Amino acid sequence: MAGRFGLLLTIVVAATSNGRAVPTPKDYALRVIDKILEVESQAKGVFLSWDYGGGIIFDAMHRASTSLGHPELLITLDKYLDDMTSDPDSYGYKILHNIRIPFYRAVGDQVPLFTIAYLNRYLRQRNASDLMIVNTAAQKYLLPYPYYLADGTFSRHEGWGTEPDRNASFVWADDQYMALTLLCRIAKAFDRVDYANLAVKFAGQYAGYLFDTTDGLSFHGYNDADHKNAPCKWGRANGWGMMTHVEILEAMDHFPALRESESFKRQLRLLQQHSAGLRHVQSKPDGRWHQVIDEASTFLETSATAMFVSSMIRAVKKGWLDRDYVGPVIFGAWEGLRKTIGEDGRVDGISCGTGIGTNASFYNGQSTEYVISQPGLGSVIHALVDLNDLFESSE
Repeated sequence: MAGRFGLLLTIVVAATSNGRAVPTPKDYALRVIDKILEVESQAKGVFLSWDYGGGIIFDAMHRASTSLGHPELLITLDKYLDDMTSDPDSYGYKILHNIRIPFYRAVGDQVPLFTIAYLNRYLRQRNASDLMIVNTAAQKYLLPYPYYLADGTFSRHEGWGTEPDRNASFVWADDQYMALTLLCRIAKAFDRVDYANLAVKFAGQYAGYLFDTTDGLSFHGYNDADHKNAPCKWGRANGWGMMTHVEILEAMDHFPALRESESFKRQLRLLQQHSAGLRHVQSKPDGRWHQVIDEASTFLETSATAMFVSSMIRAVKKGWLDRDYVGPVIFGAWEGLRKTIGEDGRVDGISCGTGIGTNASFYNGQSTEYVISQPGLGSVIHALVDLNDLFESSE
């Protein structure tokens, strides 16, 4: 691994060990997973529930099982997935038995995103019922979602305090990941270029509403009723954006025609501009990013940091980001991230889920209690898996 990136990686690995045995990203990942499973054994549904946070945890744990060499973890995940199709109160059971589920207040939070867990299992086992769950989620609960702007961008009618709503006029940065990830994964798995094109279209629209070209960062929301952005740039909102950039590019990269398209170049520029914006506001010396990403008075937040690390590493591997440019960003973030993981696997500094706020104090007041950290916890596992792959590639 040549260049400054390779030299920096060697220095970081050596400095981290400093002649003694210290936890690797793999060690940290297994700690985090073990703690999640311990909590679940005591209170089912705290982390592994059918919602967007649970879906990201399932997806990350699936990656960990294969990347970190722990296939027995798949047995545990499969049991949870089976339980969710046998429990009459579960969405999985309702989908398989054609019981209609009312649309939720947000496009991907309730049904669609979680089904990437069943897609992952389908690609291993080719189980027809898993495929039915995935296709039903996309065709009945994602694409026909009833709240959207005139251009088709998925929107919401609540969750922004006293801000005026007109016909579901709120666009949330969160929803780009919640809605588009399933489309991107299906596109790659089943050569559905129509899904890829649709995801690209929506991604461009979200960026148009939310991305601030003056600093390379994303607003948390946009209100089409008064054509104004939310005043704050929430860290995890930017995390959802970064992860979406990579999901979109990976889906486009699957199709040669899209890979060579102007749309691909636009999405790539967006990823690069966003990464540059993040590089500028990374905290020093901790290495993490703030809860309101451009407001140093707010606390350092762990899940957004993990999202940026995971996205940047995946992009570096594809050649979409320059190794030497983002290498110091990644390794600085790793130093901050690993300090948030306790010996018992608890992760500190993850903001709970939140609506759109009107000032930095609103975001700074959000809880970071571990038992309600589910919305951001899966991203930490994703980051640790990617860091482990990165470090192992240098050996």
